[in-house]
Amino acid sequence: MIADLDLAAAEQTAGSIVSGGGTAAAMKCDVTDPEKFEAIFNLNVFSIFRLECGY
Repeated sequence: MIADLDLAAAEQTAGSIVSGGGTAAAMKCDVTDPEKFEAIFNLNVFSIFRLECGY
């Protein structure tokens, strides 16, 4: 899951991952908002069972 305020940028990043043979999806989200971050975290960890972070 690529989460970003800029959905177009998130989609571009997800597209690059998919083009390289990986799996990714994009979502517009403000990860500085604790409630939204928790929702993204739970989606990734509890539904997908993995979380990778980069910055």
